[in-house]
Amino acid sequence: MRQSLKVRDVAERIRALLDAEAPHGGGMVSCRGIAKRVGATYSTVRRAFRLLAEEGRLRLEHGRGTFVASGATLAPAAATLAKPEPPPFKVWTLISHGGIASGSGCYASIHTGALKEAMRADEALMVVGERDEPADLVRASASGILLMGAFWPETQRKCASSPLPVVVVDDVPLVRGMDHVVTDNRRGADLIVQRLLALGHRRFAVIRSMIRRSESRTDLHPDADSEERARFVRMALRRRGLDLPDKNVIDNYGGRARKREFAAQHFLTLKPRPTAVICSGEDRAVTLLRILRQEGIAVPGDVSIAAFCTPGGDDGVTISGVEVDFEEMGRLGVERLRARADGRVLRGAARRIQVPVALVDGETWGPAPRD
Repeated sequence: MRQSLKVRDVAERIRALLDAEAPHGGGMVSCRGIAKRVGATYSTVRRAFRLLAEEGRLRLEHGRGTFVASGATLAPAAATLAKPEPPPFKVWTLISHGGIASGSGCYASIHTGALKEAMRADEALMVVGERDEPADLVRASASGILLMGAFWPETQRKCASSPLPVVVVDDVPLVRGMDHVVTDNRRGADLIVQRLLALGHRRFAVIRSMIRRSESRTDLHPDADSEERARFVRMALRRRGLDLPDKNVIDNYGGRARKREFAAQHFLTLKPRPTAVICSGEDRAVTLLRILRQEGIAVPGDVSIAAFCTPGGDDGVTISGVEVDFEEMGRLGVERLRARADGRVLRGAARRIQVPVALVDGETWGPAPRD
């Protein structure tokens, strides 16, 4: 309380100086110079400056200095105690690509995390389709855009060029300079490789996901996040003196189980057969497990399977590997959007936000079979 009264007393002394020496405003004010003249500390004068800025007597310009406001009139003392205007109500937009924001799986978990974070701050979450124009979202008073999953480059470019802050969740952006929240893929790959090596495995394969990056059904490319996981697996093996042949990196396209079967069937053609398979996603691991068992190949007796998994695993079996907290991704995405919308992050200062992973000792990996 004493400190508050002292600041107000100093502010009153500065008002008197301004009225006497700068009645019309426009000049610069030195904080250190004023501190000497009114007999107060630098920090106290700075707080007094903020009070006078709220009254409209001073103008604080970041990077330039403090100026006497032109045409300012003396505000009543009660103005220093006026409550600031409440911040505008925030509505975050969640744009989903290739999935729905309900049900189960990573999309549902991301949606849940984003919704919980918005509700915690008394904000709202609006779910829209991938073809909604950013301009329409601006007119709908959206505060920011959360892009969930892989997107075509033109979609990302549209969002990046809009005035709204944008955060990509669960993928590496195809357009540079965008904030994104992803799994700590390097750590996840290292944990999986380390455990499989400890179990005696030396022959590996990787199944990664493919996506379309345009409306053409033949324009297939590795999913950026999935490709990163495969690259980190290869790096983890090389650090331990092992190689991952190109033929052992299998591409999988399509979210439906029937399409994922092609990757599983391709694995069966590899010679010599790898004893461990690392899948970029749990759905690929579940399909591979089913196909191998249909072929009479024991898992994990003959082949071990590991994956980057959704918490909880499949209904029938717990897939080994690392657990990915997709709900935390959604929460961190909204948290980052809020920081940008509030001006706490400089525009263009893109950041990669990594969600930690945890090792899961499930039912699909075990000791390497003896040759």
